[in-house]
Amino acid sequence: SDVLHRDVKPGILSCFGDIALAIGGRFESYLEVSFGVLMSACNLSANTQASDYDTIDYNNQLRVGIFEAFVGIVQGLKSDGKAQLILPQVQNILNFMNVVYSDQTRSEDVTKAMIGLLGDLADAFANGGIRDYVRADWIQDLIKEGRANPRGSSIREVSRWAREMVKRASA
Repeated sequence: SDVLHRDVKPGILSCFGDIALAIGGRFESYLEVSFGVLMSACNLSANTQASDYDTIDYNNQLRVGIFEAFVGIVQGLKSDGKAQLILPQVQNILNFMNVVYSDQTRSEDVTKAMIGLLGDLADAFANGGIRDYVRADWIQDLIKEGRANPRGSSIREVSRWAREMVKRASA
């Protein structure tokens, strides 16, 4: 909505993930609408020109909200054995993640949320369902970037875990 103040949007998107976590597999009823809204937000974010600090900051907040929503949806559906419902959207999610990975203005919070989502997707499809997707060079580079953070950093810890999940999913 153009009427809604833009600062509210990241939090609303993140709430999709909270709801999905809370209701698990019953989120299936809301999946199509939620993915429509999230993919619209992905397109908005991917096409936002980083013209000033406020725009960069807002875009980073929007991206964190998007990734948190996807994490909650993936985890919620996985908890009830319905992760396969996400499979048709995995390519779109990873395409967006690749755009974000290429953006030099992404924040550490965005990087951490993105790596966490990558790990959750790999964990949800540890049976090899997304094997071809997670073998992309940019994914390996993203995980390496995260693991290069100082010891004890939360990004490094998430990256170590995601690396193991990606290994399992690509085996």
